Amino acid sequence: MQQLVTRTVYNGPLFRPFRLCQFDRYLKSRAMEFHSHDCYQLVLVLKETFGFEFMEGNIEKMDIKRGEAGVVPPGILHIWNASRSNCETLTIMSDALSPQNYGDLSRVFGGTTRHPFKASINLAQAAPIIAELKTEFLRLRPGRAALVHSYLVALIALVVRDVIEKHTLQPGDHEGQLVQQALNYMEENYGKQIALSDIATQVSLSMSRFSEIFHSHTGMAPMQYLHNIRLARAKLFLSYSNLTISEIALQTGFKSLQYFSRVIRKKEGLSPFKMRQKLSSGPY
Repeated sequence: MQQLVTRTVYNGPLFRPFRLCQFDRYLKSRAMEFHSHDCYQLVLVLKETFGFEFMEGNIEKMDIKRGEAGVVPPGILHIWNASRSNCETLTIMSDALSPQNYGDLSRVFGGTTRHPFKASINLAQAAPIIAELKTEFLRLRPGRAALVHSYLVALIALVVRDVIEKHTLQPGDHEGQLVQQALNYMEENYGKQIALSDIATQVSLSMSRFSEIFHSHTGMAPMQYLHNIRLARAKLFLSYSNLTISEIALQTGFKSLQYFSRVIRKKEGLSPFKMRQKLSSGPY
């Protein structure tokens, strides 16, 4: 059974996609039963060594040292162990990060990663973020939830940067890699008139096979996913840019102002002009 010296759990509201954030200090201990989660589990080691063992996937054992983060994707059976006394960790539990809201962070935490992995974090760079995060655990002040969210995103970003720059994701999830390649293509080309056939061609699959794989990984049809990216970008332009509504429609991939207006009205119940007024007048 686990033996914790201290566990400090953030007890305030957490904005999606985050579910849990806690600091732990362990005695020498071990989880006795294999278990899994329906979300990502990230463990950043702040002191000593922490470890995971897995029943499935390409990795059987993962040792995580100070300054490293271990990430277990959803559905992976695992146990953990803190092999040395006074091991200290920060644990973050998170749902998948969408490319619409989190850009290239979704390349690692977007739901397509199937195998556990680890990354190195520069603790000198992360230390101020972690210190501020600990401070917010103890504060009951306005803006607390927003600051905690920003610190968690910053730590996730440091993990993603290391993984992408060092190419440390485990190979073997070919379908997941194809889906991620398609997501990247959509992110880079949502402003163009691209069709399902264009996306399928990028990953060298037939449209039917690509649609099947994409849906199994994201729970959504490819063109619906692209449509959501366009809508999210359009909202940002309506909120923060000085572009005309016609320019926004064209830059976000809608084929005409009329079609853009029809989509916005159907989705939001407002014309683009009314929606811009609403977005610019306060939180949407």
